[in-house]
Amino acid sequence: MDADTRHQLKQNEFAEALSRLRDFTDARFWYCAIVIVIVAGGWAGYRLWQGQQAATLESNWSQLLAIRVVDPGGVGESVNQLNALISDNSDRKLVAAARLRLGNALTLQTLMDPMRRESLLREAVEAYAAIANTPEVPDSITAAATYALGTAHESLREFDEARRTYEALGTEERFAETPFRELAAQRLETLDEVTVKVVFMPGQAPPPAPVVPEIGPEVGPPLDNQPTSDESSGGSTEAGAESGTSREAAQSPSSQPADTQQP
Repeated sequence: MDADTRHQLKQNEFAEALSRLRDFTDARFWYCAIVIVIVAGGWAGYRLWQGQQAATLESNWSQLLAIRVVDPGGVGESVNQLNALISDNSDRKLVAAARLRLGNALTLQTLMDPMRRESLLREAVEAYAAIANTPEVPDSITAAATYALGTAHESLREFDEARRTYEALGTEERFAETPFRELAAQRLETLDEVTVKVVFMPGQAPPPAPVVPEIGPEVGPPLDNQPTSDESSGGSTEAGAESGTSREAAQSPSSQPADTQQP
């Protein structure tokens, strides 16, 4: 068979296929049409679902960034919002970021509710540990959660767990470019000092405060026209002596002898 004959046969087969497609009564036409509609509808539905998921994810990120955890007075409401955001989402990055903020909020809440301090710290430990055990989370979020996990163990006086957590930040290569490696090394240097318990021994009472003497009113110098106290007392003594002598002289008889008195 030469090339011209083979080319003519192919043209005839193609023309026959086109003619069958134009024939709406052919079953093969409807099969092809149904497959095309199903594929096009599936692709359009997937694109629509993908757009809705992206819009929802963007809205959830905006909601997460709007939650403030710096005010101890309103941290209780922030905890409720973060728990709802975690339970309603499946995106691992968003959930990890929400759990990190949740742990920080629970730690801050211990300042407002000291009676629940230990239970709140336990919840914070669970939130931080869940981030460290979740794959496909950015290393920066995992490093921050791991460091916060170590500080929470310190607050609970679980120093062995804190040491292991800080050492993980210093040994794992994925944390090499994060600032939390240096912070963990600083914590390890002071961890031995923190583990020592402070014991208050009874002792002597502190000495009393020294008595400050009261200062009376100031006395100015005597005036020039007024006698001093010494002069006044001396003058009065002399005057009293003179008056006493005068009285004695007036009351006593003459000092001459009686036999020598003249008639």
